Amino acid sequence: MVREAANAESGPDFIHKLGIAQKEIGETQFWLEVLFATNYYKRFGI
Repeated sequence: MVREAANAESGPDFIHKLGIAQKEIGETQFWLEVLFATNYYKRFGI
């Protein structure tokens, strides 16, 4: 998403794309926290 923002068509488009990237980062962080809190990742030997 950040790479996509680098190719934005305008300043507002750049800001919009970075906002989307920030939301995606938050969601990814949430799921990583869930995986570690439940030790789910250990089922795969990681």
